[in-house]
Amino acid sequence: MAKSRRTFGPAFKVQVVHEAEAGVPLVELARRHEVHPNQIHRWVHQYRQYGEDVFRHGRRNGTQTNDAHIAELEQTIGQLTMENRFLKELLQRLRTASRIGQDGLR
Repeated sequence: MAKSRRTFGPAFKVQVVHEAEAGVPLVELARRHEVHPNQIHRWVHQYRQYGEDVFRHGRRNGTQTNDAHIAELEQTIGQLTMENRFLKELLQRLRTASRIGQDGLR
């Protein structure tokens, strides 16, 4: 039977990170809290990179916040929509110019 993964709440993660930043060795923290030292190291890195909110919103592996990521995707969609319209208009103009050129040769 497989072991289920343990989950840790944001308050617990922040507490462990604060202890690590206070100078408590990772190995000691790992033993005390029954968490692998690599996990604590990852939490410290995420905390330093993204702040305390990284744990409150269930982020994994230091990814951007959902709101920031959504805003970035919406901006990309808007840019691609504008480029698509521009290219469609350009293609239409080229087709029209091509027809005019063909008609003029006949």
